[in-house]
Amino acid sequence: MLRLACVVALSVAVSPVADARMPVFREIQIGGVWDSTYGEVKLTQTGNQIHGEYKCCGGGTLDGYIRRSEVRFHWKEPRGAGEGEGVWQVQRDGSLKGSWGTSQSDSNGSAWNLWRPRRSQLAQ
Repeated sequence: MLRLACVVALSVAVSPVADARMPVFREIQIGGVWDSTYGEVKLTQTGNQIHGEYKCCGGGTLDGYIRRSEVRFHWKEPRGAGEGEGVWQVQRDGSLKGSWGTSQSDSNGSAWNLWRPRRSQLAQ
């Protein structure tokens, strides 16, 4: 009887059915230097929180978070030049596609897409 209990316990512990029920978590990493619709963007990531800096339009910062494959952020330019919301969707190829907006909208501005620079550009 003890042998049967050990076999049952072992089969439950390594059962693929038990693994299928466990949530799968794939952390998305978006930190680093990006090219974008509006020039270079540098993103840092801590857990699901992001902080970024961009050079376009006199420069600015953004702060936000990642949830599943969506990145939501608030952008801000210095000296009251502008601020608003934005959203990116992480694409299968690793790029970020989305938009920025003013006030509470994340899309009334324009498209804002990011992609990793080619290796030859990184050497410059």
